[in-house]
Amino acid sequence: MPVICEFLGVQVCMHFKEHNPPHIHVHCSGKSACINLETCEIMYGTISKNRTKIVLEFVNSYKEQLMDMWNKKEIRKIERKKESV
Repeated sequence: MPVICEFLGVQVCMHFKEHNPPHIHVHCSGKSACINLETCEIMYGTISKNRTKIVLEFVNSYKEQLMDMWNKKEIRKIERKKESV
C-alpha cells in the first residue's frame, strides 16, 4: 500500500482498489486504523488516543488534497508542515 506521508512514527497510506467511502489507512506502533476522509472518523481499527488526535488533525488539515488523490486515483506524497505536538 503506497505511503503518502510519514510523521511522528505514523505512516499514512492510501490504496485505490478499495471500497468507498474515501479513506486512509494509518499504521503506528504495531497498530492500525482506517479513517473516513469525509467524516474524519475511525471506521475500524485502533491506535493510541494521542496518535488518533494527531492523525485526525492531519486529515482535517489535508482533507482537500487527500480527497483529490482519492477522486483522481493519483498518489502524491504530502509533506506535513512542522507543527508542535
